[in-house]
Amino acid sequence: MVAAQFIAHIPEGLIPILNGGELGLLYVAAFLVLIVYGNGRYSLEHQVLNREII
Repeated sequence: MVAAQFIAHIPEGLIPILNGGELGLLYVAAFLVLIVYGNGRYSLEHQVLNREII
């Protein structure tokens, strides 16, 4: 997604709302949230910090 953002949307402008890249950035943000706070004991938070958010 990040590569697609740079290849397809950045040449049209830097601001995502003007170059049509807001949906791609939304997907990147959603995937990052799932990776960090995702599936309990297999999440990045649990592996790195040895704790879970309830």
